[in-house]
Amino acid sequence: GRWHGDALGVGTFDARGDLVAWAGVPVRGPRLELWRAPTENDRGAGQGSYELAEPELTRGRGAEETPSAADRWRERGLHRLTHRLLGTTRTDGGLETRMRV
Repeated sequence: GRWHGDALGVGTFDARGDLVAWAGVPVRGPRLELWRAPTENDRGAGQGSYELAEPELTRGRGAEETPSAADRWRERGLHRLTHRLLGTTRTDGGLETRMRV
């Protein structure tokens, strides 16, 4: 396909690179969304963390008496991932959008 204004084939894109219309019909997306619910193992505290201690140095136990993986995720903000646009580039046959999540 070739670009005609903001359209590439039947898709129309905004300045951010988001698809805003398909064959003249307004649309939203697609957009990458990442989220994983914490499991029972993630909620367990003090089970030993390989993130905080090397297993070979702790006889396979990891760091004991540590916050749960779910608590560490929340502390780092991984439960609220957001998108940040790094750049959008038009190519002859497409659109390249770089995002940081």
